[in-house]
Amino acid sequence: MKTKIIISVLALVFLSAITNSTDVSEAIVTELSLSRTNGAFVLINTDKDPEKIGCATNNSWDYTLPLETSFDDKQYAALLTAYASKRKVLLKGIGSCNEFSSIESVDMVRLIE
Repeated sequence: MKTKIIISVLALVFLSAITNSTDVSEAIVTELSLSRTNGAFVLINTDKDPEKIGCATNNSWDYTLPLETSFDDKQYAALLTAYASKRKVLLKGIGSCNEFSSIESVDMVRLIE
């Protein structure tokens, strides 16, 4: 009996630790920021507020995008295009705050009509 209770409690703790990713659809990129002080990533803001995951407590920025790989550079180019043209985007979060401890990292950037 004791073992079942311990297993149940551990399962609940594990399941509560799982986070979902967020997304914003048909959003306009309103701000992009790069800073040598913060590290090799872009801070992203849109005209829509995504739901926040547990670690995303920063209310000033919506997402971060690392700038470490050639794929990251392509996503950044898409963000710059969207920003310059005011084209709508779909941004999907990765479900964790990797580059900045209080801002969700972006997983997907899609330009939409």
